[in-house]
Amino acid sequence: MTKTCFTVGMITGIVIGAVTGMLMDPIKDKQAKNMKKGATKAFRTLGSIIDTIIEK
Repeated sequence: MTKTCFTVGMITGIVIGAVTGMLMDPIKDKQAKNMKKGATKAFRTLGSIIDTIIEK
């Protein structure tokens, strides 16, 4: 393995690792709260729909 190939491989690995890290970065607190709030609303709506179907 030549020194150039090793350097190119290292740079490629660093770039791919950085991109993966950015994609897997945890969601900001505000976004997480909004998602949690939306999920709660969705489950409440789903629950009320199921209750309505059961009552009929």
